[in-house]
Amino acid sequence: MSSPIKAVLDVLIALDEVEWARFVGGDEPLRPPYVAWRFKIPDESLEARIVDAVKTYDGRTEWTISKGRRNWVIGPLAFDKFAKSFQVDVEASRQFGREFPSETREALSDATELARHLRKVLLPH
Repeated sequence: MSSPIKAVLDVLIALDEVEWARFVGGDEPLRPPYVAWRFKIPDESLEARIVDAVKTYDGRTEWTISKGRRNWVIGPLAFDKFAKSFQVDVEASRQFGREFPSETREALSDATELARHLRKVLLPH
């Protein structure tokens, strides 16, 4: 599956060794973009830089970053709020794509710009 959010994962992989990652989102079927990952060796300083970079992005979609028990997730804020009422994120993703197609397409379009911002802010030039 190809998704614009993979560009965000590519930036994260360039920053440090990723132990596990998954990205979701695309047009067929329509799903909102998000990426979940964890670094092999957690680095609080690096993680704080990533959080700041996501929070300083000013695009067409409002993005959020959060850490669960083990994994970090970057995704659209609207999807994050929507998914809280679901037990399984895959079902939340399907339903969000059906109920909010324009927001989903906007986030998919904006994911490339988010990746560009993260690359500029986090990777040495």
